[in-house]
Amino acid sequence: PTQWNTSKIFAMIFPSLFVTFILHTSKDPSLYNSREFLRSKATDGKKRTEACGKLLLEIAHAFAETMAATVLSYNQNMSPGDKVQSLRGAIDVFGLVCTDGNYGRHHYFVARLYTLLSLYLWLDGRKDEAFEALDNSLAQFNRFAAYCKAENGYYTAPLIRLVPYDMVQAQAYDDLHPHTSSMSLAEDWPWWCVPEYDLVKPEIQADPRWNEWVSKLQ
Repeated sequence: PTQWNTSKIFAMIFPSLFVTFILHTSKDPSLYNSREFLRSKATDGKKRTEACGKLLLEIAHAFAETMAATVLSYNQNMSPGDKVQSLRGAIDVFGLVCTDGNYGRHHYFVARLYTLLSLYLWLDGRKDEAFEALDNSLAQFNRFAAYCKAENGYYTAPLIRLVPYDMVQAQAYDDLHPHTSSMSLAEDWPWWCVPEYDLVKPEIQADPRWNEWVSKLQ
């Protein structure tokens, strides 16, 4: 009969037991004890590469979302120019992981970041760049729409090429980030509630380029 090595069995099951223990006993886990981090540590080989890739995507999204939230938390205590720089940085975060520009389901969030960026570019007097940001928003949304039509596949950047597309999450997305039509980019512009909205909205929509951009959404 096959002889089981106790130490090998322990080495095989301990990571999973450790993850389960942390998830069920820790009332206030640190970031490094989050579910995604623990999953990346509880596997090896290709499974670990996949888990690490998923973790990188989640970190990129959370990092960018937190940057945007921090910008908005400053209200009037940060200049439009500084907000522009920070939001561009939030968008660039995805490029660190998705080095080939394939953001998968995260294209949708990047599209929303561009709409917010357009508002602060306008406030900063960079009106041409504001409409460039709106065009980039549509381009990102179109990438997301194409992603949703894919039946299956994998991310294509080197770090995350073992991460499969999450089609279920892409279709439903989630309650806070619903999957809507491209027209919502204009209808919900700039997506976030900002105090500058009432000032910028009538100005930017009075520009002929606004209607030209809206026509592209239809």
